[in-house]
Amino acid sequence: MFIALLFIVLFIMGIAATFFPYQMWEITEAWQYKDREANEPSDLRLVLWRVGGVAIIIGTLIMLGFYLQAAGKG
Repeated sequence: MFIALLFIVLFIMGIAATFFPYQMWEITEAWQYKDREANEPSDLRLVLWRVGGVAIIIGTLIMLGFYLQAAGKG
């Protein structure tokens, strides 16, 4: 049950990072700055958030496949 919850959380985080990179930056990094508007992320930073989100989604699906394969053998 814990593994299923972990896969769901990772998948949702990957989707959020892929489709909402600016909001993910606000949630995870903007708190470090007093003036958030003066320290907005660059376009490259947002693209890297999207690429990381896709990597998380792909990695989660691969791990889920291995998990289901191992669970079927047991």
